[in-house]
Amino acid sequence: MPETALCRGLFGSGLVHDSDGTPLRPGGVALTELLIARGRFGPGDVVLDIGCGQGAGTGRLLSRGVRAIGLDTSAAALWVARERAPDARFVAGSGALLPLRASSVDGVIAECSLSVVGERCRALAEWSRVLKPGGRLAVSDVYRRTAPGEPGEERGDGVACWRTIDREVCAAGFTVLQFEDRSEVLKEWVARFIFAYGSLDPLWGEACGRGRFTGRRAALGYYLMLAGKPVAGKPVAGEPVRRKRS
Repeated sequence: MPETALCRGLFGSGLVHDSDGTPLRPGGVALTELLIARGRFGPGDVVLDIGCGQGAGTGRLLSRGVRAIGLDTSAAALWVARERAPDARFVAGSGALLPLRASSVDGVIAECSLSVVGERCRALAEWSRVLKPGGRLAVSDVYRRTAPGEPGEERGDGVACWRTIDREVCAAGFTVLQFEDRSEVLKEWVARFIFAYGSLDPLWGEACGRGRFTGRRAALGYYLMLAGKPVAGKPVAGEPVRRKRS
């Protein structure tokens, strides 16, 4: 979703792809499949793919018998998505103001979307609103890894640490079930992006491109998170939270 309030680069725009048209996303299709599996999304489930881009993840949901809804702000990306996955429903809209009824989906999946939506708290509240009680939220995105004792506040680049994300997710009414650091996928992704686009400048835009990948490079990480929306009076079923990095 090209909705970042901080810079106008390609990250999260749904338009980033290899020369052969394969979506350029950290972890690629393998991480998308892992998110779907962790969310236990299956036949008959209605799952909203936020920031669906050109529909690669939405297509993977369809292949599992899921009734997939892809949402993106980019008309260009949605045009390609409709061509690639004609059996899915695609809608134009913001991740912070969803054009869906309350409690209308069984699952929400968001890849490289939460960090660029611009209003994380508002977006998470919307995702909780449209999710049925007992539904699952599956997210993969960038985050700022912090050392023990280091302040957890955001810096000027807008990338939040896990403590901030965890607090905001819980404040929106979710229970965090799993958190897993998958920062190893960034190195290959960055290399593929540079090969396809010549440099990292188009990724973040001129305003903040250098700020995210220079200086303390090791601070940028990538995570996978699974959260659930509780059913009134019942705990959310799932595995204990696993936090591999802070």
